[in-house]
Amino acid sequence: GNMTDLLDILLHSKWPAMSWSGDGNGIFYMRYPATKPGEDSSIDLNGQIFYHRIGTPQEEDLLIIEFPQFPKRFITPKVSNCGDYLIVHGEDVNNASTIFIGDLRNGINETLKSKIVPIFTDPYEANYF
Repeated sequence: GNMTDLLDILLHSKWPAMSWSGDGNGIFYMRYPATKPGEDSSIDLNGQIFYHRIGTPQEEDLLIIEFPQFPKRFITPKVSNCGDYLIVHGEDVNNASTIFIGDLRNGINETLKSKIVPIFTDPYEANYF
């Protein structure tokens, strides 16, 4: 990289859970829904993974995966070293883990959300201590 500061601002992203796309044109990142005035913003619920293309407004980011049925699940994105796959790791209470994978070889667009598939369907199958 050239160590240039970018003008992109990503709101509602509390943790450094992000990964550059293989082509370097954007990042996958985790963010939380915006809180309403008066709501407690320290409670981390309903995290979502988005893709942000560098140089575009955050409103254009693509929602990649979310788990509304598991609001406390902490999810992190990781692009494989070859850049061809997105791996999403989810961690629930009691150390239960989930792993999902998406193929990036056909591009990053609005159809990617429907192509993310689980590697482990049982959260306790991927439970490692």
